[in-house]
Amino acid sequence: GGLSCGEIERGVSYVKSELLETRSLLHFANGGGLSASYQFSREGCIYGRHMTSVRLTLRNTTTQPLSCVKVGGQRLEAGMEMQPFNQITLGAEQTQTVNIYIDFGGKTQPASFDLSTDKGTYPVTLPPPAGELVVPLRMDSEVWGRLAGGLKGMHEHKLTLDRAPEGGGSRVSLCS
Repeated sequence: GGLSCGEIERGVSYVKSELLETRSLLHFANGGGLSASYQFSREGCIYGRHMTSVRLTLRNTTTQPLSCVKVGGQRLEAGMEMQPFNQITLGAEQTQTVNIYIDFGGKTQPASFDLSTDKGTYPVTLPPPAGELVVPLRMDSEVWGRLAGGLKGMHEHKLTLDRAPEGGGSRVSLCS
């Protein structure tokens, strides 16, 4: 059967950020001194259960402040939605971490949007690795065992060798 709400709960990220893969979103040479990298933080989202939490690390590589740093225009596929971060100012050579939340609408299409500053607008594309779109859930081992038991046969192969291999041996059963 299915799950009841009491059996599972949305998980919180227990993965340290230094263990998560960091990818480049915007190189400072293309961003007027603004560089951006991102991580799929694997945290829950207050904006909805289908939203994926993405941690952006924004860095001002110049010796002058960058103001009005924000998500500008959004070019999202139909069915996708984004909750941007609040506008910030980055001091000279300052780094700040912010979160955006994206509902990829069940697609593996990238989210395309602009990062904007007082110096210009810079288009970026954030492709989601399929494994990062899986929602973390916590459940006890009894529920896990019941659910895992219901998945048998999907990709299960069983083979029994009745004849002993050359040179002796015993009966072998393989499951994968």
